[in-house]
Amino acid sequence: MGFVSKVLRQLGIQLHQLTPNAFTRLSVFAMAMKMLGHVPNADTFIWFYEMQYRRGEVWDPIVGKKLPLEFRAFSFVPKKT
Repeated sequence: MGFVSKVLRQLGIQLHQLTPNAFTRLSVFAMAMKMLGHVPNADTFIWFYEMQYRRGEVWDPIVGKKLPLEFRAFSFVPKKT
């Protein structure tokens, strides 16, 4: 099982729930680990990053206001120490 699959499994989310920025965070982390001579590890990624829920809204011209989207999207942000 690959690095991304392990991260998703441990966090209980699915691939289609990630934002484009989440893919960037995963890729940069994996590249940095490989450049340092390490294998990307899901536990290490989760140690440094936390999952953030992104609530989306869309403008509805018929109703004349913003309405919440019906799906959840997640991103990763560095943990605050």
